[in-house]
Amino acid sequence: MDIERYRYQGRLGIVFHINRFVIQPLDRMNMYSMHFPEARAAHYEVTQVAVQLYDKMLAQERPCLMMIAFSQPLTRDQGDRLNEQRTLVSSLTSAAFGAMGAIVPGGGVVKRLAKFSAGAAASRFVGGKLPTYPAGDIIVSLVASVDGGIGPQQSSSSIILNAGK
Repeated sequence: MDIERYRYQGRLGIVFHINRFVIQPLDRMNMYSMHFPEARAAHYEVTQVAVQLYDKMLAQERPCLMMIAFSQPLTRDQGDRLNEQRTLVSSLTSAAFGAMGAIVPGGGVVKRLAKFSAGAAASRFVGGKLPTYPAGDIIVSLVASVDGGIGPQQSSSSIILNAGK
C-alpha cells in the first residue's frame, strides 16, 4: 500500500494530516502493520478502527479507498470552541424535544411537566453522546469508499485520542 500524505487546515485553525491509500483485497491482512506516526502510542487503536471500517465496507474483490486524518493536538482555545458547539447542539436538541412535549394532551401543569422532562432527558442523552475536547486531544477521522457492486458506497468513523495516549 502506498500512502499519500497531505496537510489541511480546517475550521477553527485545526490542522489535519491526511493519509490517503488504496486497500486491495489481498492487503486486508496487512492493515494491522500500517504505521501512522501521528497516532503515537494509540497506533493499534487506529489500525483496529481502520480494519473494522474496511470490513464494514464489504469491498470483496474491489479496491477500497481509505483516508485517515489526524488533527494536530488541540490547543485550549480550539478545544473550548469545539465544546461550545457541543453545548449548542445539546441545547437545540433539548429545545426540540421540549417542543414535542407541548403537543401532549392535558392541562397546563401536565404540558409544562412533559416539556421539561422531554427536554431534560434529551439534553442528558445528547450531552452524554457528544464528546468533550480537552487541550492536547487528537481527532482521528476515517473515511472509506468503494465503487462497483451495488454502486458507490461510502462510510466513515472517528475517534478521539486522549492527550495521555
